Amino acid sequence: MDVLFSLRVDHGSSPEAILIDDLRIREIIVPTLPSSPIFQVAFVGNAPSVAMISSIHRRGWGIVESSGVPDRGDILVVNRRLDDEKLASALAMKVKAGASLILGLGRFEPVHPRLAAILPVNPWPNKRRRYKRYGTRLRPWPQSAGNPFTGLERLAVSYRADMHLPFAPIEHGEHRYNWQVYHKDLFNSDWRIHLVTEVDGQLPVLVSGRYGPGKVVCFAGHLFDPVLLQSPDYPQFCQRLLDLAVPEVKKPPSAEDLLRQLRVVAERYQPGKTIRVTLSNPARREVSCVLSWKLSNWCRELMNAGTLPVRLSGGERRTVEIAGRSVYTGDPQLLTATDREIPYRRLQLGILSPDRRRCVASREWKILTAPQLSMEIIESSECWESAAHWPRGKVVEDGYLGYRFIYRPGERPSIMVTLRNGLLNLAPLARAMDQQYPENPSIGGLNDLSYSLSSIRGLLPLQGGWSGKPAATQQLRMVWDGDVLPVKYRLCGYGPYRFWQRANPRHFTIRDAGQRLLAVEKDARFRGRFGKVHAYYEGKLSSPARPTSRLDLKITGLDAKKDIEPRHIKPSNCSILEWEVYGWPRSTPPPAVDGILEISALDLTSGLKKTIFRENVHLAPLDSRHWPIPLLTAKEGFSIIRYDLVFIARNGVRLLERSFDTCFVPETGRKLINKATFSDWTLGLLCSPGWVHINRFGTGTRNMTRGWGGPDDKIWAIVHNQMEEGSRAQAKAERLFTTANRFCHYTNAWRDLPNGRYNWDWIT
Repeated sequence: MDVLFSLRVDHGSSPEAILIDDLRIREIIVPTLPSSPIFQVAFVGNAPSVAMISSIHRRGWGIVESSGVPDRGDILVVNRRLDDEKLASALAMKVKAGASLILGLGRFEPVHPRLAAILPVNPWPNKRRRYKRYGTRLRPWPQSAGNPFTGLERLAVSYRADMHLPFAPIEHGEHRYNWQVYHKDLFNSDWRIHLVTEVDGQLPVLVSGRYGPGKVVCFAGHLFDPVLLQSPDYPQFCQRLLDLAVPEVKKPPSAEDLLRQLRVVAERYQPGKTIRVTLSNPARREVSCVLSWKLSNWCRELMNAGTLPVRLSGGERRTVEIAGRSVYTGDPQLLTATDREIPYRRLQLGILSPDRRRCVASREWKILTAPQLSMEIIESSECWESAAHWPRGKVVEDGYLGYRFIYRPGERPSIMVTLRNGLLNLAPLARAMDQQYPENPSIGGLNDLSYSLSSIRGLLPLQGGWSGKPAATQQLRMVWDGDVLPVKYRLCGYGPYRFWQRANPRHFTIRDAGQRLLAVEKDARFRGRFGKVHAYYEGKLSSPARPTSRLDLKITGLDAKKDIEPRHIKPSNCSILEWEVYGWPRSTPPPAVDGILEISALDLTSGLKKTIFRENVHLAPLDSRHWPIPLLTAKEGFSIIRYDLVFIARNGVRLLERSFDTCFVPETGRKLINKATFSDWTLGLLCSPGWVHINRFGTGTRNMTRGWGGPDDKIWAIVHNQMEEGSRAQAKAERLFTTANRFCHYTNAWRDLPNGRYNWDWIT
């Protein structure tokens, strides 16, 4: 039996001689550190290990043990139940006051919301023991620059829990519904991964972050796990864990009136991968602050987050560049398709005091990152000969149907190719307003890029479209934070499914901020492209385009006594799925562009390639051109032909590139594939390239994805080794976190769609 005791020797004194009968004493030499601050380490819950006590004593720090709320402690080591409100509030207050918190998340019990708010992880996988994962050896994460745990290769745990970083892709559904809960505020920052598992694609085990002036370290297991304690590198683990948690020296606060004078600007149009923020100090005195930001894509998946101390001289102006992707979020190429198809970013930015105790100002920007040119490809549904050409497989076990239109050999498909110069959708950058019913909860669905129908009966907190409270007139408004150049508009409404077309606006006018009449429609005829659910009405605004910061849509001729479907609120007599406004996000138009449009066909079965179209193109500012392109046919047998479309500038630079596939199957041929054979689970095998994904309520993907992946694309996940079920299970580090729940989501809801349209599926 080892008897552990300690002797505190203050600087300048001499130790007394100690004699304890004939016990063998193992002496721990502790050097005196007169210049180091003395901290108190409070252990809440389990008693500390011998190695942890030794590491604390080497620093000359004190130890406080507590079973409940600690009254003292600069560093709090907590390894007990975390659902107690009194304890959670006390821990949160201490961290906000500058203390450090080391937390073990291996008990699989709920974490109180007040404590969860300050953690660098979302701890919901710790609620249930079914999320418990088996033991593994631990490794330092190599992508963490300056990782203090580098070199510790001999660590292991007997079990661990999942830890989800805020905004992790695995939680994108929750982000969209309850982003205020799942996201972290601007005080919660500087997240870093230090240790990961040796198995399962290196999932995080030790994550640190900051909340205001305090530090928080989360360990995905028991801090005093017997297997961890027996690891050869455990003593060094304790030392570096304490190094990570050393409280920061207090910094003098800047004058709050000077901080409030700082100006922060992020332009709403920034094509490319980097977001630029400009700070200016109009005062004559020097000002210090901390810039805190969180950059996410349109569906609120985090792409970058961090803080930056800034010191501005009087009158100084500085530009800060925020990378479009942070290293800790994994492979920068992971969201390539999303980057191309959903060119919008959400930037949440705040100015913190130098001591990080106060947020003086904060704001969220919506930023458009699309290039000046765009290309759209739409398959001509008139070429679809028969509904029998939609082969169906045995994929209905999960309530979903999967199928894709295929051609018979000899049939000739056709596509419509559109090139646009400067015609970008400006609607998501605007603030939508319902003038008739200002508190309308569905107003956010008017310009959110969502074509989903799964919330059509108002069952979810957010809605994918707008519905108006019954009235004879509806008045909608879009307001931008500066002048834009609107050229065209499109109202996305509803088709004849369940007589939903009755909710479409038929009589309306559009005016700008100066009340200039831009469009008037007395009998708008909505037309559908695919199926009976969606329909559209497109129109031009009066030319020439003039700068404006506002558009007003006034809908008349409605029956105020009617209550008709579809309803995003109840009751309702008019609905719009999306109001799109196309133009240029600046007050002056873009330049003209000259180039060559080239289309080549590659037969993937034979390998033969040929150019089928080539034409010189001139695109005027704010203009578009359309080409109907007849495609090749297969003479016989099974064949897939891929078409590569490229727009090349005069100097040879490839400005735009897209691809489109067609599939030919003989009438006597076999079914394309039985998707149920791809996994041990049939649940969740929804859609993949070559398939259409729908359910009986219609989630919006049938008409818009047309078979090219969707929000729950398991086969896509298999191809990219991101499956967590079946024999090919791969928990990739790029996804960061997984759960044991087989209904997890693997891919982004917005995908690379062949017709250039967006889709936002609300299913989670």
